[in-house]
Amino acid sequence: MANTVPREFACFSRDEARNLSFDSSAVKYYYPPPLPIDLKPGYDKHVKPDDGRDNHLDALLSTITDWEKREGEKCEADFITWRGMMTKLLTAVYDSRDGFSMHVTSFQGTIFIEEDYEYKMAGEARRNSQPGHQRGGLTPQMMVYFGSKFEKLALLPDIWDNCSRDLIEGREHEIPGNFTEYCSVVKCCFGGEHSTVFGGEVDAVWDEKPENPQDSPVNWVELKVTSRPPGRRGNQEVWQLKLLKYWAQSYLLGVPKVIVGFRDNQGILHEIQEWETQKIPEMAVRWSPAVCYNALVQILTFLRDNVGTDSGFFKLERQPSGQFITLTRISDNGPEKILSKEFLEWRKQFE
Repeated sequence: MANTVPREFACFSRDEARNLSFDSSAVKYYYPPPLPIDLKPGYDKHVKPDDGRDNHLDALLSTITDWEKREGEKCEADFITWRGMMTKLLTAVYDSRDGFSMHVTSFQGTIFIEEDYEYKMAGEARRNSQPGHQRGGLTPQMMVYFGSKFEKLALLPDIWDNCSRDLIEGREHEIPGNFTEYCSVVKCCFGGEHSTVFGGEVDAVWDEKPENPQDSPVNWVELKVTSRPPGRRGNQEVWQLKLLKYWAQSYLLGVPKVIVGFRDNQGILHEIQEWETQKIPEMAVRWSPAVCYNALVQILTFLRDNVGTDSGFFKLERQPSGQFITLTRISDNGPEKILSKEFLEWRKQFE
């Protein structure tokens, strides 16, 4: 059965102080920089947001609570999670390299899925410890920074007409911090039977965001930085998995365009290409969207059949390079372990 198109029905923004607001104040606007341009400046001075605590689904649940208060009704969905979890499940049939671990519970007829924070941090530490000699001397941290720098170079805080020339031309001297964030919350249905609500960060809008995104699709753009595609003798498997993730991340949030910046091994950005999300599979030689859709529906059906209305605390996991995805019931009281106290208190009125 067909999947429905993701449509934004709520959103939230975070400012430089990471304060949360249920509006579009953090939306950025795409305006490309002159090329070539160096992505390295500021690396030794940039500060990453503190990721030292597990925030669970808190911001997403707060946004849903705000929507329910405004609309006067419960947000009905079979599944609620982050886009990152949906991406892992959508691509799982082809990408098993890193594995994953998620926490799952059921509450008021909805299955909630969050990332296993300890597993995530252990994976980041493992990747950051990799040497950079195979990447032209570039470390994993530097490559992450290049992505943040590209966003700083290519985005504006307002439409072009409202930005000064100094602001536009001074972007290359700014140091990215990634403190501000705009998150789109969408609802769609997979396989005609699994209604799903999930939130994910959006990089920018191509033109302007319409007042009612449910009636008019938003021209979002996703920004990516990568090295040049490999030649015939290069690592095609890695490139194909990269294309798969580009497609999956953008498809899930209804992002119609991916802006890809190509850099060399010295961190110089030489070219920017605009890819339509729906056409990325045309470059695929080792994966198929149809296979991804079918596998995702099977995983969601598996969770529905095995978790159902059980309010226990489950772990959904796959070992790195593992063949199987397993679901294990760890303990009782799943909602108390995954969902915020504020959300649980608010939802009492729907019992």
